[in-house]
Amino acid sequence: MPARKIDLTTMDDIARLAKVSKATVSRAFKDSPMVKPATKERILSIARRHGYSVNWNAQKLRTNRTNTVAVVMHLPPQSGEHAAAPFFFQLLNDVARGLWVRRHDLLLCSPEADDAYSYEVMISSKRADGIIFLGQGPGDKWLRDLARTRVPFVVWGAVDAHSSYCTVGSDNEKGGMLAGQRFVELGRERIVFVGNRSHPEMEQRRQGLQAALRLAGNEAEVTDIEIPDFTFETGYSAMAAF
Repeated sequence: MPARKIDLTTMDDIARLAKVSKATVSRAFKDSPMVKPATKERILSIARRHGYSVNWNAQKLRTNRTNTVAVVMHLPPQSGEHAAAPFFFQLLNDVARGLWVRRHDLLLCSPEADDAYSYEVMISSKRADGIIFLGQGPGDKWLRDLARTRVPFVVWGAVDAHSSYCTVGSDNEKGGMLAGQRFVELGRERIVFVGNRSHPEMEQRRQGLQAALRLAGNEAEVTDIEIPDFTFETGYSAMAAF
């Protein structure tokens, strides 16, 4: 005869049927490495068979955590429909996947006012446990102000060893130097730098370019073309006009 389906309402029922402790059941639902794969699968199989699911909202209340991380797309305004969006959406997708494997939700937020208080309210009101900023925007005074609060956050952008907050990003200065070294090898004498130097990433690339020219004793003329955003369309239009 097929197993009789019973209504299970507590984790104790799952533990009794799986012949394990309640703590083990809890760890299995959290995908903890402390539970052997075979045991974890047995527990999850029993839960599925009897229609049991974890009340995550109740768990959040018990732990005083939302298990949610806010992601703020603090990027330049995009004027064209086909902006560099594919890159940024890939970045956002990677963040989402990283949170998913850790059983965390993602709260996508539009940039709020550049002041620490707005983000302090976000955390104190339990909308999220922490914040990831994608981009620093033109200037980072507001981020330095935020670093003096108890708000947990990390920034994807220009890495500065002297910064008061945690940043993850590429080596922009080295990228600029590599470009400069290539121009030196090709004997170029007139170079155009397209970007918005009010953004830390752009300024680091510009400094790297200049450093490479200086180290090589190259006196190439560098012309700066400032653009309001980082779209392909804007860059193309600026160069066409130049």
